[in-house]
Amino acid sequence: MVDVSFIATVYNSVDTVSVSLQSVIEIIEKLPNLDFEIVIVDNFSHDGTYEKLLDLKIRR
Repeated sequence: MVDVSFIATVYNSVDTVSVSLQSVIEIIEKLPNLDFEIVIVDNFSHDGTYEKLLDLKIRR
């Protein structure tokens, strides 16, 4: 079971989504024994954000 869900929306964020997600992950991983998920909702981006998210997909 997931302890915390982080939900974010993105739109045309291909240049920043990778750094943003990495920052969130680094903070969360410092918390002991926390099972988490990150849900990203792409709002029909036209710049390749969706494809970038697919490349970054992380499963825990």
